[in-house]
Amino acid sequence: MNSRAGLCLPRGCARLLQTALLTTSVLAVPTLSAQTLFFQATDQADTTPGQDLWRYSFSITGFNFQAGQGFSVFFDPLSIPSLQALPPSVGPDWSILSIQPDSILRQPGYYDALALRSNPSLAGPFTVDFVWQGAGTPGAQPFTIYDTDFSTLVAGQAVLVPEPGISLLAGLGLGALFLRRKRNRLA
Repeated sequence: MNSRAGLCLPRGCARLLQTALLTTSVLAVPTLSAQTLFFQATDQADTTPGQDLWRYSFSITGFNFQAGQGFSVFFDPLSIPSLQALPPSVGPDWSILSIQPDSILRQPGYYDALALRSNPSLAGPFTVDFVWQGAGTPGAQPFTIYDTDFSTLVAGQAVLVPEPGISLLAGLGLGALFLRRKRNRLA
């Protein structure tokens, strides 16, 4: 028997538990392609009656921005009729702006981040508050990464920031079930 801090495990089970925990922690980190824009939507305290205020926080990976390149995230005017007029700064490396959606012309609004220097900090987060008129929680938004001449280099859909706690709990649960089943076989 292998004993540590009051936990008794049959020989080999401790190694198996370590492997399960390591595998679970690896699975909690998303496997993604290059140029991924992550988002997280957070419900905010409503400041205007009848308006549901939310905040998107964005982070981007897999792209080495040069001065004059940037990214834009687009917002459907029917579900997001209003964006924060002056999004907060993310530091001296970026110029940030937002353009309001136009529901009459059915033109999307957008959040734009322009790199002011090469290899800018991506520490972020890049955030924008908005009014949500959709059902449930706001979802993924389309984005583009553009070159210095504003031609599109990459187009995609933002990816929800994975919650590692869910993957970790699922892995721990599976590990516990496996250990219990193994113990029952040995008994």
